[in-house]
Amino acid sequence: MYKKNRKLTILLATFLAFSLMASAIGVNIRTNDYNTTSLKASTVYPYTLIDDTVPANNWEAKKLAGICTGSGTSGNPYIIRDDIFEYGSIGPGHCLVIQNSRKHFRLINCTFRDADMSSFGLYLNNVTNGLIDDCIASNNLWSGDTGIYMNEVNNTEIRDSQIVSNTWDGIYMYDSHYNTITGNNISTNQNHGIYLDESTHNTISNNILINNTGLGILAVINSNDNTFSGNTFTGNQMGLYIDTCRDNIISNNDAIDNVAFGFYLEDADESDVISNTANDHGSMGIILSSGSDNNTISKNTANNNVVFGIFDSAGVNNEYSQNIMNHNEQFGLILSGTLESVVHDNTAFNNTMYGFFITGGINITCTDNLIYENKEFGLFLSGVQTSTMEDNNVHHNGWYGIYSSGGQSNIIKSNLAQHNNWSGICVEGSDENTISDNTASDNIEHGIYLDSGQYNVIKSNIAQYNNWSGICLDGSDINLITDNTASHNTEHGIFLDTSFINTITSNTANDNGMNGIYLLDSDVNSIISNTANNNINGTFLETSDMNIVANNIFLGNINCYNETGSNDNIFENNVCTGGGGGSSIDFSTILLIISIIEGVALAAIIGIYFIRKRKS
Repeated sequence: MYKKNRKLTILLATFLAFSLMASAIGVNIRTNDYNTTSLKASTVYPYTLIDDTVPANNWEAKKLAGICTGSGTSGNPYIIRDDIFEYGSIGPGHCLVIQNSRKHFRLINCTFRDADMSSFGLYLNNVTNGLIDDCIASNNLWSGDTGIYMNEVNNTEIRDSQIVSNTWDGIYMYDSHYNTITGNNISTNQNHGIYLDESTHNTISNNILINNTGLGILAVINSNDNTFSGNTFTGNQMGLYIDTCRDNIISNNDAIDNVAFGFYLEDADESDVISNTANDHGSMGIILSSGSDNNTISKNTANNNVVFGIFDSAGVNNEYSQNIMNHNEQFGLILSGTLESVVHDNTAFNNTMYGFFITGGINITCTDNLIYENKEFGLFLSGVQTSTMEDNNVHHNGWYGIYSSGGQSNIIKSNLAQHNNWSGICVEGSDENTISDNTASDNIEHGIYLDSGQYNVIKSNIAQYNNWSGICLDGSDINLITDNTASHNTEHGIFLDTSFINTITSNTANDNGMNGIYLLDSDVNSIISNTANNNINGTFLETSDMNIVANNIFLGNINCYNETGSNDNIFENNVCTGGGGGSSIDFSTILLIISIIEGVALAAIIGIYFIRKRKS
């Protein structure tokens, strides 16, 4: 123990002696706190101007004055090191100005502070080939002061610096190109962290942008072809905002717990938003607005936001893939008024309202998404037209798995819609849709539910083990239900309520708890060439008139077919075992009327179906 204590005492004494020696000879010992950084043998300069077009103020003049060393070449740049520049009540209000320079220069471990009102700590104007390394631009506290202002600056790098606590922007770039801003702490500025205006081909990477009063990064007006990568945004009004720009890359950034949005693209086109984190915001994680077109939004995580994970308003041809949008307080993904959007291979889990909400869209393709355990709807479509929902897995949602309202000419195909608390698939007030090849099973209500729809085709679906019906039509007329399997449901295989002139053909509806095919208050329908075995009733018509039940197979039912309060129905050429039978009354006149109506209706449905299939 004594030896250990003795060693510790010697180590502390050695460190103290070294520290005192370093202080005496001026070694710069830096800390992470920009307010307490000490500088080696620093000279404090008031307002300083370097203008390479003015002999009295050019680099060589400053070299003679002892401000810099070097010769301005790439191998031997001018270097200003370890100095402090502050306004000092002379000049135009800036601390250090470098302008009209094409020489190579380095500013290393310098401080720019206390600029005058609406001025800049470091002002770079019409320069190239610069490096600002390990510097401090802070505490420029007069109204409107910016830490570093870059005007017409090219091929310059700002790295590993502290640009903090300025009363306006941390860094402002105007008409500046091919610059690199990397590894900086740009925080607690009273406007934006970094502001790009008409600046292109810049790389903004691995910066920390925290608690800026405005935005972490703002890029506006043709700030194109920039790369924003690896930055951290926290506590800003928004993380990254891009307005009226194109061809930018936004990748591998972390935007967490900003006041409103993580990433906001407005009228921004042809950009990639890839592998970012956008969590815990007061509004939305990622938003595209004002017609941001032809963008790729991929592999992002947008979780735990107060409103939406990802939102697109009126965008055209945007692609959303492999994004994770979970635990948001309203929707995981919302597309509003978009055209030709492609949404595939995304996950939306446990959002408080909807997994996906697509409203007013045209030509949307939504495929191979996993949408589950959302509190209300899994996939909600409102007023969507000529769109395809295919191969999605939509399960264990609080209300409907897939819900479409007011849509037209959509294809809902090959989806898994299972274990939802209401129906697996619900199409309401929608016409000329095709619902085919889906598996809609084990739902609390219906497998497939069509409400107030016309000219729809429900084809080749599996709708089994649902608590109510496999397929239900409510107030829906002139639809075709064909080649479906609707078996093992608690109540009915196929159920029509107040629905007219529908054709139910070539379906299988076996082993249901009540009826294979059940019509309630539904007239002038055709039930033809179906198989409905081992139900209580193969077919049950209740207060339903002028229907045709023909060429069906009804085996093993308690009643082959049954009628209650129904008139003028025709039963013929059915294969039956069990009770029940067809009427012996001659309905030749009624049959003629029904045949005419059914022929026209069926021809219209089949014609629409094959025309749409040919177009597809």
